[in-house]
Amino acid sequence: MYSRRRGWEPGSGDPMKPEEFVPGKVEIDGQAAAKLARTPPGGRGRVVVIDVREDDEWAAGHVEGAVHLPLSRIEREWPNQGFGKEDTLILYCAAGMRSLDAAYYLGVTHGFDGVKSVTGGMAALPMPKTAPPGRPVGGKDPR
Repeated sequence: MYSRRRGWEPGSGDPMKPEEFVPGKVEIDGQAAAKLARTPPGGRGRVVVIDVREDDEWAAGHVEGAVHLPLSRIEREWPNQGFGKEDTLILYCAAGMRSLDAAYYLGVTHGFDGVKSVTGGMAALPMPKTAPPGRPVGGKDPR
């Protein structure tokens, strides 16, 4: 899998060359992502919001209706998530770095051209969020 920290590790049949991936083309700010998520797709699949944070981060709070697909498990779990290459994928994490890695992986390795990575992460998304009772969204358990 690709990681900007490790570099590109070739997979099977890359539809896009790694040097063709331009982060600025897939990055989207929180306001635009929220608007896109509310917009019915115009003949191009559906819009899927995906949280690529780890299990403990997801449990502390996440965007309502998001699909949980941690970056650490994306390689083996993405085929079972039910989204297709015709869908627009809005990826978010805590700050925007892991979601950019996930966008690269899905875009370069698997040919998804509708991937978007939210700059600024979950906090930048003005969308309804869930959290366990008595805990602020994204916060640690006070116990």
